Amino acid sequence: MRQLSEADASFIYLETPENPLHIGCLLLLDDSSLESPLSCNALKGALQQRLHLVPTMRQRIVQLPLKLDNPYWADDPEFNLDRHIRDITLPSPGRFGTLMRFVGESLATPLNKDKPLWEITLFRGLGDIDRCPEATCAVLFKIHQTLIDSTTGSELIGSLLDTSGTTQKVRGVIPPWTPQPLPSMAQMIGHAYGNALTMPKRWAVLARDAAASTFYQALMHQFRQLALPVAIFNAPAAPFNRPISARRTYDAYCCSFEKIRHLKQKAPGVSTNAVLMTLCSEALQRYIQHKDPNMRGALTVLTPVSVRSKQVDSPTGSQLAAMIVSLATDEPDLAKRLLRIHTAMKSSKVYSHAVAADRLTQLAPTALLGLAARTYSEFQIAQRHKPIFNLPITNIPGPARPNFLAGAKITGQISSTPLFDGLGLSVTILTYCDKAIISLTACPDALPDLDRLTLQFEGALEALADALEQTDWKGLEAQADSLNPHNQSLWSALLEDSQSVFQHILSHWIGRDRREKARD
Repeated sequence: MRQLSEADASFIYLETPENPLHIGCLLLLDDSSLESPLSCNALKGALQQRLHLVPTMRQRIVQLPLKLDNPYWADDPEFNLDRHIRDITLPSPGRFGTLMRFVGESLATPLNKDKPLWEITLFRGLGDIDRCPEATCAVLFKIHQTLIDSTTGSELIGSLLDTSGTTQKVRGVIPPWTPQPLPSMAQMIGHAYGNALTMPKRWAVLARDAAASTFYQALMHQFRQLALPVAIFNAPAAPFNRPISARRTYDAYCCSFEKIRHLKQKAPGVSTNAVLMTLCSEALQRYIQHKDPNMRGALTVLTPVSVRSKQVDSPTGSQLAAMIVSLATDEPDLAKRLLRIHTAMKSSKVYSHAVAADRLTQLAPTALLGLAARTYSEFQIAQRHKPIFNLPITNIPGPARPNFLAGAKITGQISSTPLFDGLGLSVTILTYCDKAIISLTACPDALPDLDRLTLQFEGALEALADALEQTDWKGLEAQADSLNPHNQSLWSALLEDSQSVFQHILSHWIGRDRREKARD
């Protein structure tokens, strides 16, 4: 029996039917090289060999009445793989849109807390797969945020994947699993009584948070009076920044990664991440121009970045941090917009410690997705005020060689992160082998025509290529350096160094008062 941390418990308490806190990972598979099509039995066999690598996969949540204390992880005596794996045969001709509809319906349903918080769905009967890599079947993983280890990123999907087409077996002896009985109410109440001894500390933390919230509200009033280069505390209300319901829609855009690399070559020194962000920026701007042509201001996004860390002991020596970046959608020139986004990201202290993409591929892309979604969710749970960004965009560098699941080749991966009230859209970018796959998750009550947004990416890619073709990049950089003060690029970057931000704003605030008195 192991008690959940405060952060993990918050994922349980704050989950609602309208806001399920799980990530989704759809693997597109080609099983044509197997002797027989991929089946649930094959998936069960692969799972059976690896469940011991992630103990919480056979544990369930146990809660006290009235939430007297944080929940516990406890072995599920009734654990059975049949309760976690199901298969669906898509109606002929198995179109991509049909698959997305079934996936959206699955993602809209919260996981059952009376059993371990994950499930797998095998979709068979894929036929007409347009806009995405060819596949004969697909596997959807749903994993709750509480199952994601914030330190190591270990989780079921990453443990299941192989780098070979053969069904590899886990080395060593698989230990037998003998579940411990569920904890009694007396045990949990005893633990709660012990934890109650630390209640004064908890009340002190609560008082601190309340004081911080009051200070936040007072400071926000002053922030809005400052002429900041980027309105990081006043993100414009985009069409998808509306209340959400339990419904979900799911779509994806796929293009050759060679096209992204070609764009990067036209802008020497610019990161691949900045090019992909600019592509998303233009697609979003085109969609917004159709939905709300009167919207003013630049869209702002939150993006998790894997950074080096000396404090966290993890296999890759990295952890996730969150950046807030302007997409500069108020800049009509795409070449200038790319430069603004690149400069904003480059000036961030978080980005300066970013882990190189080739190091990140030591982790399975799905493990990085889990950590990124957790970082994004924790940010949302931590801030209880008006969002200072319009949507999250997560960029995950994947492997250069294909992975395999139970012997079937993975041709692509479409990912989903949680949505929150007021944030009806999330975007995940995965570079996998020779493809760049942009996944979109939306609530149809906030964004009813997700397919229209998806269709904007092709035109955005062509427009960015044309803009860079007609631009003298070196000359543009020189012009920008002469016009923009260094501190403006710092404001365009993230809010990761809150102490420096507050010092800058407070000094500006106090200095302004002194200047006004001097003029008087």
